[in-house]
Amino acid sequence: MQKIESELLSRGYKRNRETNWVNGDKIVQVVAREFRNGKIWVCWDEAWKDYYCLIFDYSKAGGPTCVVPANGFFNFPFVFNKRQTSAYANSRYTWRQPFDLSHELSQFILGYKDRWDMLGKSLTSQKQVPMQQPEPKLLKQPQSAAISFMGEKQFTEFLQKKLDLVTPSERKIILEVWSNKDDYIKWAKEGILLIPGLVRPKDKAPPYSPELIRKFKEKGILVDTRTNGPAIMSYLLAGGERPNRRDINHGWTIHHIYDGKFALENGRSSVRAVTHGDHFTQSAGVVAIHPIADALADEYFYFAWMLRLESFKRFGYDPDNVFSR
Repeated sequence: MQKIESELLSRGYKRNRETNWVNGDKIVQVVAREFRNGKIWVCWDEAWKDYYCLIFDYSKAGGPTCVVPANGFFNFPFVFNKRQTSAYANSRYTWRQPFDLSHELSQFILGYKDRWDMLGKSLTSQKQVPMQQPEPKLLKQPQSAAISFMGEKQFTEFLQKKLDLVTPSERKIILEVWSNKDDYIKWAKEGILLIPGLVRPKDKAPPYSPELIRKFKEKGILVDTRTNGPAIMSYLLAGGERPNRRDINHGWTIHHIYDGKFALENGRSSVRAVTHGDHFTQSAGVVAIHPIADALADEYFYFAWMLRLESFKRFGYDPDNVFSR
């Protein structure tokens, strides 16, 4: 708790109550919970939904301290769905539950370990000022985007074994589309995280900052306020092309290549980008994709991972830590 107090005080926060801190219109709630036996306890109160951040403190049990944006937490699918239930209403709009470390909510929270930058600029340092809607971050590409723990040849051989499991006619279609992938898949020109910390909201896209709206206008990009709008805006702002379907009023699908499906056989789940603040608006992780290729990416292990390998080679993007460990 001493570490938390130090970080909050250094950023100009003042204690409002024992576990509640305020800095102007920013309110932060500290939530001290258990962390043991391969589980973390998570609790929340509906009264916190408009707060700035929630600090999940597991330090007393030797666990991490996680600084989570409240907007992202309350719009996280598990939390959002739980808030709609009668059980939640009957519990007076609070919830407390243990989760396995592998659970998607646990992974979401633990992804914000020691993210003190989410609270704002330290008055005693020269760190960049994070805002409610931070500036886009450019993805730093490695000097050599080469697979370090397994050669590309070995990885493609592994994928080939997956491909061999499908029927000959399916295989023919998959290989035909991939061999002409430039006709079916369009990529951004650079990797940017448009709105750090944002996950896909349930109802509508959050309001964009005036600075982002100015950038969109400069690029001639119409603001998209749908739930997947921020991901689309990130792709377009990063120079991505979105061709029209044969129905001229509809563009190709903007597809997150890390959709939580097709985990490798290593006991770990794959990132579901829309539920993670480091990946939902990451342009390196989305493509504009033809309907035929979109269906293949959704259905076949081979096609999905060839997309992920391509993203790594283009941008060094590797959220599952498969290629660059």
